[in-house]
Amino acid sequence: MNSPDPTQATPIEEIIRRIIKKISTECQRTGTLVSETLAAFTIKAVVLDPRHGCLLENMRSEPDGDRLVALCVRRLTARDSPAGQLIRMQVFFETSYMPRGDVLADYGRTVESRLTPIVEDIVAATAAGASGPELETTYRRIVAFTVLVHGIGEPSDDAVEREATAALHSVFPPAELGNFLALSADERRVQLGELADIVAGVRLFNRHAGKGGAGIEDVPGLLERAISATRAGIDQELQLCSTMTARYNGVIRRQAEQHQDGEEDGVKDTEEPINDGDAADQSLSPQFVRLCAEMAAHYRQLELYLRQLLADVGRVAAQLIQLRDALERLLRRLHGIIDTSPAVPACVVLPLFVEVADVWRGFQVETVCLSTLSTLHSQLHGFMALYHERELVPEGWLAERLADVEVITDAEQFERNQRAMAEAAATEDKEEASISEDTPKEEEDSSRARVLAVDRLKNLTQLPVQYNRLCPVALVDGGGQLLVGDHRLGLVYYDERYFCCSTPAALAAFAARPEHYTAAVEQRARRHAELIHLLDLEEALTERPRPAPEPVLLAERAVQTELHPEPVAVDPEYSWNEWTMRRRALLLADLRRRRTSGAQTERSHLRRDATSQVYRPAGAQTQTRRDAATKVPQRRSYLHGLRGAPDSQHGTVDLTPAIDEEP
Repeated sequence: MNSPDPTQATPIEEIIRRIIKKISTECQRTGTLVSETLAAFTIKAVVLDPRHGCLLENMRSEPDGDRLVALCVRRLTARDSPAGQLIRMQVFFETSYMPRGDVLADYGRTVESRLTPIVEDIVAATAAGASGPELETTYRRIVAFTVLVHGIGEPSDDAVEREATAALHSVFPPAELGNFLALSADERRVQLGELADIVAGVRLFNRHAGKGGAGIEDVPGLLERAISATRAGIDQELQLCSTMTARYNGVIRRQAEQHQDGEEDGVKDTEEPINDGDAADQSLSPQFVRLCAEMAAHYRQLELYLRQLLADVGRVAAQLIQLRDALERLLRRLHGIIDTSPAVPACVVLPLFVEVADVWRGFQVETVCLSTLSTLHSQLHGFMALYHERELVPEGWLAERLADVEVITDAEQFERNQRAMAEAAATEDKEEASISEDTPKEEEDSSRARVLAVDRLKNLTQLPVQYNRLCPVALVDGGGQLLVGDHRLGLVYYDERYFCCSTPAALAAFAARPEHYTAAVEQRARRHAELIHLLDLEEALTERPRPAPEPVLLAERAVQTELHPEPVAVDPEYSWNEWTMRRRALLLADLRRRRTSGAQTERSHLRRDATSQVYRPAGAQTQTRRDAATKVPQRRSYLHGLRGAPDSQHGTVDLTPAIDEEP
């Protein structure tokens, strides 16, 4: 049986590719450039929207396909749409953000491609028939290679070239060039790498000693200042995102309070463009509230991305501290070896120079990582240009509608939760003191939602919280508010997933009806495509997500073990010393030459009358088990006739008392 070709596309995939091509063509006619990834995401969003009723299985007909294309083009070409701008930012970040390992691999490929021409020239050089100028050119190429590998200067700079040449002369004089050219290509590449590390280490050591360092920048200092500037910029934008999200959530909360008996989503969904005149005439029109909801989603998504970038910048800062300590330690060690001895073996200092070069390469790697993060940060900032160029929500309108609304930021809400938890704990202690310990507890139902206290969770950092830690109750009952959940209140474990809520009341409401809120959140995400990625619902809306790991709960337990569970097997007659055993053997052999000089009887042997008066110890109890047993007589025998004449009769006398006889 022939296996199917994995590269062969299915009919559905062919249809999707054809639709993506049509969408890109139609958008390009209107002057909007759309990538294939963005077009595919838009198709997925339209298909998931229950209002459209578009299924891929029905796209074979021409009218249905044209309808899907028209809907996608309408969304992608919508002007002044925060939702469309947010989707573009999400697609851009997902395709542009690279983990640390991918950044380092890409940097390595870039450096290798830049050095490939000079390496190939060095490898292709031959010593046979080469003249003096040709050998000198090859040697200068090696010097240039040692400079370019670690990026410590420009080979065209005379001062840099002189320092690199002097450092290379100390370990690889020009007289050794013939032996180098006699090696194979692979051996040359390996030796070139070793020479580059040694030369870089020597130049860095000379720079630290104040005897050179031309063209070598203070990379650790530059990196530290760049980290501080990047952190300051991200922190400033995070404060702006938190403030703006709180203000837009205030507008949504005001509309939800006025329309508690309204629609389930709390705002009226509309596909029509927003009319500025209508928004100015009405205090809280559905279009204006919908616009505020889209703006809040954009700022909340930007906040999540900024926090991810800030965490990566923190890892770069931690690596900088470790590299600085390692470099300082190596340089001090080199100074201690070189400054105190006029002649130092090469086998002692060369490995240290290589380690210095490796640490310096680490500084360059961290610089590349920080540069990538800074570039991504500036590109994310460009997606907010729409709101800076055109004031979609005028400040006057927003201030007017927030005049009688309390704007609460995430930090202020967390402080309120902390005070509420302290008051609840004090009240709970009083109630527990009045309840009898014999009160039966209700059995825990595993099929219902469980509220897990954070102080009892051992693997809290490993638990994947749903909706990117956003509160589902605020999203459903609050008209679409995007509030960050406070994990200190506890996590709700339901359907093998974890949820976090913003207030104690929201936590109780979600724990009472988790299936209602999860279904409502998914339904809202289907109607508003920008929430799919924000709430991390890509897998939940297409397939069953993977079950989350079970919570590892901490509990107080006490265990009492027996002091000596097994008897100690110690032989008092054991001796490891062979001289002690020899001495004991001689004593036993010498007994045959001894003569008995006394008489022994059963009742007088080693017996005498003795009395003593003791005070029995005070009564004491232990928690260990007490065993009772009976004692049987120990078997004893006496050998007579061992001493005396060699022809005397030997015999044995049984001295074991009877069971009913006192010993």
